[in-house]
Amino acid sequence: MARPRRRDYRGAIHHVATNGNNHQVMFADADDRRLCIALLGQTAIKYEWDVFAYTQMDTHWHAVIRTPHANLSAGMQRLNTAYSRMFNARHGRTGHSIRNRFMSVLVERDDHYRELTRYLPLNPLRAGLASHPEDWPWTSYRVEIGTDAEPIWLNASWSLRAHGTIHRLRSWVAKGMAEPDAQWAPGSDPTLTRRPAG
Repeated sequence: MARPRRRDYRGAIHHVATNGNNHQVMFADADDRRLCIALLGQTAIKYEWDVFAYTQMDTHWHAVIRTPHANLSAGMQRLNTAYSRMFNARHGRTGHSIRNRFMSVLVERDDHYRELTRYLPLNPLRAGLASHPEDWPWTSYRVEIGTDAEPIWLNASWSLRAHGTIHRLRSWVAKGMAEPDAQWAPGSDPTLTRRPAG
């Protein structure tokens, strides 16, 4: 059965996730993480994406991306192919290091958009990788709240547009921390971020 064609259009906003093949670790060290972020930035510039947010886990990463030119698949193919090749070269591996099909969910409702502003920074906490979203260095959240400098390819003001102030954004994220069973972002697969049993 053929896979459904991805929906994309000019100005579409996507929640994107890329997974390691067979749920394997995508990032063996900090250099891998920096490489992936650099490739995301290069791809955003080449394809004129608005990258609103990203967060890296161990076996996958998430991003919120607006595509002014309806070119998500082309950009993601370039990014994931480049990362897979460089990851394999760095670690002396062969074969697929990334699952072939990335996840993409259109963000077409305000509640979905708003929920993503805390879904991404809370991902590392829900997976047991950090105790506070500001402690996790592999996310754009620290840029969104003004702690880290904003790279030219990141449009981190997206979360402030949803909340108005950094204080309100932090309060929204804190509320999510206090509700461990709160709903996941609509359309997202919670199995991507839960810590494996055992």
